[in-house]
Amino acid sequence: MGVVRSEKTLEARYLGRRMGALSRLKECARLVGAGLASPALALRGDSVREVLFVLASRWAQVQGPYAQLHESR
Repeated sequence: MGVVRSEKTLEARYLGRRMGALSRLKECARLVGAGLASPALALRGDSVREVLFVLASRWAQVQGPYAQLHESR
């Protein structure tokens, strides 16, 4: 989760990508979609780990950048 949130923080700080309401809504939809796709992911080799990684990544995207780090100094 830290890697995804750090990436979002760098994008916000240096590329000017902001996490608005529409972006957060899209990320929530992606999280729900990943949850619904979990049974399909369970067919892969290391199913529990795969499902947890995908859900953790989507949850980190919903949370967005670290607020205290992306503000310009």
